[in-house]
Amino acid sequence: HLPKLDAALRARWLELERLAPPKPGPAPAPLTAAGIRALADERSLLVMYILAEPASFAWTVDREGVAAYLLPGRERIERLARQAAAGLSQDPKTAAGESVRAALSELSEALLAPLAPRLASRRVLAILADGALHRVPFAVLPIPAGAPSAGEPLLAEHEIAMLPSATVLAWQRRHLSRRTPAPGALAVLADPVVSRDDPRISGTQPAPAAKGRSFSPGAFERLPYTTEEAEAIARLVPRQSELVALGPAASRELVL
Repeated sequence: HLPKLDAALRARWLELERLAPPKPGPAPAPLTAAGIRALADERSLLVMYILAEPASFAWTVDREGVAAYLLPGRERIERLARQAAAGLSQDPKTAAGESVRAALSELSEALLAPLAPRLASRRVLAILADGALHRVPFAVLPIPAGAPSAGEPLLAEHEIAMLPSATVLAWQRRHLSRRTPAPGALAVLADPVVSRDDPRISGTQPAPAAKGRSFSPGAFERLPYTTEEAEAIARLVPRQSELVALGPAASRELVL
């Protein structure tokens, strides 16, 4: 199956390169395994997922090598991901409910438990998600059973970064190395306008979302409570060192 997996990885990299921000000059070629390993330092681990049937796959990459893992199939993982994401987007009482905790625990066992020995030795996790996993806040997944901090959220033991691809990470590092450091300590953009029927710009309430809808990478919904979360984060730094943009102010133009 290795030739098929290699072809699938190359196709995914090419697709992610197409979605990367426009840049002058020729597009960079997908990184080799050695190039991906060179992105990691002694504290970090790259974790890549590809969802498929009948089985999904994960790879962990650091400077010591590459390890592959067999995971449950796409249907089961995406069902758990949708259930967890839907529950976490509700009011705090619902988000802390037993059904959401159960979905997060089962998702952790599917995604993190097979990788646990490699995760435990690295402080920084750079995660390349796939499919419905893009909707999952990995930071709240419980640390798998067997670890000293089992049951605690992943964020309690790790710094977590979500990446579109290793190639994009390499491009960003080259690009940002020439950029003047930002003057502030924190920039927070939250709760942006993602649909034309958003009541903040249309003045009307949107129709209720249909139940049982399957995951679609092109469909975005407003996430309740992200404004409160952004304001709580902003309080951690002095006001003169922060940039906070909420709602319509959190725009693509501001970021670029």
